[in-house]
Amino acid sequence: MINQNPLHLKNIAMPTAELCNLAVSCDGMAIQYIPEHLLTYDMCQMAIYNNKNAIKHIPGKFFPDIMRWTFIYPGLHRYVPEKYMTENIRIRLLSWHPRLIDSIPAKYQTTDMWLEALRNDISLVKILPARFATKEMLKTIIGFCDSLVWIRPELQTYEICLTAIQNRAGQLRYVRKDLQNEYLCRKAVEKCGDDIQFVEPRFMTYELCVEAVTKQGTSIQYVNVDLWDDNLCRIAVKSDRKAAEYISAKYLTTFLCEEIITSHPSAIGCLPRCAITPYLCNLAVETSTKSLRYIPSEFQTVELCIKVAKKDLPELGYLNKQTLKKVTDSGELPAGDCEVLKLLTFSSNFEYLFFCNTYS
Repeated sequence: MINQNPLHLKNIAMPTAELCNLAVSCDGMAIQYIPEHLLTYDMCQMAIYNNKNAIKHIPGKFFPDIMRWTFIYPGLHRYVPEKYMTENIRIRLLSWHPRLIDSIPAKYQTTDMWLEALRNDISLVKILPARFATKEMLKTIIGFCDSLVWIRPELQTYEICLTAIQNRAGQLRYVRKDLQNEYLCRKAVEKCGDDIQFVEPRFMTYELCVEAVTKQGTSIQYVNVDLWDDNLCRIAVKSDRKAAEYISAKYLTTFLCEEIITSHPSAIGCLPRCAITPYLCNLAVETSTKSLRYIPSEFQTVELCIKVAKKDLPELGYLNKQTLKKVTDSGELPAGDCEVLKLLTFSSNFEYLFFCNTYS
């Protein structure tokens, strides 16, 4: 009968310990009908395991032992008498369920509780009460996440911002403008060149811009144009060939373009159309035949393609079919190479890749 209906225990006048154990093993809520003299810690543990709501019927004398493990179940703390909810118990509870910090009455909240909650869910800093937002607390939070993104602007201090910038790149964007200074901006740019875009105009010096483009060439796009010069552009493209995409034609002198192509032949594809010349295209393929694929189609002349074909025939597979046909019909290549190129004219990308692997 107890197997089928454990709550029928309430109708039994003098249940035995065996019967009580059977009842709570089937339904934890049967704990409420067990006589106190028969109730044991093991029964209470089994009852809560089978039905979390059974904690509402556990006598207080068992709570000190029960609280060692019941914190793993969310919501059970609501049924625990306040006198048993010690700070240590709450901290253990928050280690499993950090968002419960918001449900703990403010008068019981402590710094250690908030630290435990934040250690397990840093997003809770958004609701951190001002009375806990001390310098020491914020430094500890920065240690958890290395990012200012979670620190509300009104809680930021210069020391906190400096620590975050030294620990992680890309943090200057989150710093309050009134906390910026020359030293802070320099530290940010040393960590991440792109942070130059978040530097206040009064702190953006030429030396800082040089530091930024040396770290990341493409960060020149964020530099005030009034600070540009040939040297800055040269440093940028030396750091990253893709920086050429952001440099205006005014600074892309023939000398600078030669320097770019000599160092990075494939950068020919990053130059603006107005800066590309037949001379630069020849320089690129002489330095590396693979740069042919990056040269705009209007500069892929028959003469240039033949020069590449004599060194690296498979590279012509990147040409469009019209240009490829012109090269084939030019008569400048051996008959065998022409036959290969005719096959390439009608091949798919997959077939071309197979050809490259077998031809090379």
